[in-house]
Amino acid sequence: MRYHSIFKIHLRFMARKKIFQFLYGLVILITLCNGCLAQVTTDNDTAFLYINPIQLNKNLTEKEKSIVLDALIKYNVRNSVTTTIQVQPNDNIYSIINKNFNFSDSKDYYSAKVISDNIKKLNNIDGGNKIYSGDILTIPQFPSKPGKLSSVTYTQLVSNNSNHIITYKTEDVVHNNMSYNEPMEQTAAQSQASLWAIKASESQIQEIFDSIPSEILSKIYGPAILEFTQPHNINVKFPDTSKSIDIESFKMGEVEKVVDSQISKIDPQYFGKYYVLDYFGESCSHGNKVYNVIQQIFKDYNIEIPKEKIVLVPINYYQNKEASLSFLKSYYSNMNDNGDSELKLKKLDGLSTVENLKRMNTPSDESAIPEKYLSARINTCYDSTPDVISASFYATVYEADVMPKYINSSTNFVVAGLDEEGKIIEDLSFRTPSPHTKIGNIEPLYTCYTQYTILGSIIVGCLMNDSSFFGIYSKNGDRVTTLGTGIGWGNNEFNCILSKDYGTSFATPEIAAKLFIAKAFWRSKQQTIDPKEARIRLLLASDIKPKLIGKFASGGVVNLSKLIQIKNGFTETNSGIISSSTIMPGSYIQYENSCTLLFQRLKHNDPSSICGIYFSDNSSYCFIESSMIWEKMDILNIKIILKSGEFIDTLNSVSEIKNKYREIISLSNPN
Repeated sequence: MRYHSIFKIHLRFMARKKIFQFLYGLVILITLCNGCLAQVTTDNDTAFLYINPIQLNKNLTEKEKSIVLDALIKYNVRNSVTTTIQVQPNDNIYSIINKNFNFSDSKDYYSAKVISDNIKKLNNIDGGNKIYSGDILTIPQFPSKPGKLSSVTYTQLVSNNSNHIITYKTEDVVHNNMSYNEPMEQTAAQSQASLWAIKASESQIQEIFDSIPSEILSKIYGPAILEFTQPHNINVKFPDTSKSIDIESFKMGEVEKVVDSQISKIDPQYFGKYYVLDYFGESCSHGNKVYNVIQQIFKDYNIEIPKEKIVLVPINYYQNKEASLSFLKSYYSNMNDNGDSELKLKKLDGLSTVENLKRMNTPSDESAIPEKYLSARINTCYDSTPDVISASFYATVYEADVMPKYINSSTNFVVAGLDEEGKIIEDLSFRTPSPHTKIGNIEPLYTCYTQYTILGSIIVGCLMNDSSFFGIYSKNGDRVTTLGTGIGWGNNEFNCILSKDYGTSFATPEIAAKLFIAKAFWRSKQQTIDPKEARIRLLLASDIKPKLIGKFASGGVVNLSKLIQIKNGFTETNSGIISSSTIMPGSYIQYENSCTLLFQRLKHNDPSSICGIYFSDNSSYCFIESSMIWEKMDILNIKIILKSGEFIDTLNSVSEIKNKYREIISLSNPN
């Protein structure tokens, strides 16, 4: 994956879990330079922990780095991974450290002191640095600090079974081929090998992690460390149900279909790509049901879209293992590392996984897929920069790179909220994984939630009727973006989906399809709208439902007639007529404590502004762009100046506005 500075992935400690009875692989990667990683691979009960000392310098202070070194040294000492040397004339502790470990007390004071303290303890040296020529000292077996010409191509390896540092090609160690390939000469260690490797059991690797303070470990993890399990299956779940319910009690109002006739006349050339990530298999698989919803949306709006514009992407692996394995091999084989050391290791790791998967039996659980396969599918879709990706599934994952780690300027990732009744999305923050809790992330939802402010991600809830919903929501009305219709899709000519099927699985493609249509319309009008602005437009295109305010950012459901508006703004009359309008400078709203906000789109020099207002009965609801939610507001004074064509209408009170309009929206500020 590409890494951009604008995107810093949050700390995520990844769990490890034995799935298979043979060739279980665990990989931990710690970034070097622009991303070279440390990596753990396991073969039965043997693990290799790769550490990149250069990245430690980048991520940690000198004192913090010394604490990590101390944990590694103490582990080696506890396991008798030591060697002996003879003190030479004019030697002292620090000259020995410099000769054997390439750490200098002048340049690496804290690290050199840690090594010194451990040597003194091993040899019962009390105080000072008093050692004598000819003495035999026991020193911890520890790799050398990399030299200026070091490379990720080579790794210094230390093992419980040996008291010698041996340098191998990193590729050989990753593939566990040390017994088949000769090691390099020891003299190459300092000049060429930039990685350290410790051969141990998985439990011993965990012992090292446990001895490093969490606040320091957190700086090594996150953007600087990725954890892989190879090969590792995860179970995919779908946020929907097929329980029998009284459909009539959840009957929706008429689906909003009265849309500008221009929609059905969009030239096919303006449609981008819509990638549907799901489980596609037999004729009525889950993915086929999701596709039924998409087909019905296009039918409702009388739109014919070329089939190649909707790409059905199977995330199921074992049902078509040969083709899936071929895809995975191609993904890693064609990965261009561009000289990036992290990607070099990832490529090696991925190709090793492909070889391991060839020997894997198909698990009995049909929902199981290899974690790396899901990662490859998601990232391939995102790399293709489609207009929309939708995902009506979730899985607990343990790798840090299942989701993209950079932002593209085209794609909105539309994901289904969970089907956990009565649960709030804020609880996802308590599911952050760590080596200690061994809890994984719920993806793709977790990344879309935690990176919501910088990504154009859209999280969808499930609307059951005009005011009730099913599944997860937000206690702050934040980050569950909007709701789609989650029930009733079975009553159409696309008879794979059943009337009793309901949930966010089917609400999600409705939102994704509407956004896909809107993007094509905007493009046909030479409007360039990036993913974050597209999400704001989605929020401003709501038909507000007061009971949903404070639970969903949109406070209602998406109205495509509003979403396709391309002028400076629009109004909706009390009779439901939507017309383009421009909200002129001088418009404002004054609310509690005489706070005044301008009615306009947010500007860089303004702390906040209101760009939407909606009236329902005796209540007013406003969209504050800085908080990205609709919320109830008690208005003290208001002035809205509307321009339609050459006509300007100045409205000076709530009652005057309510007599004419249900909603007023500003989409862009007039020039």
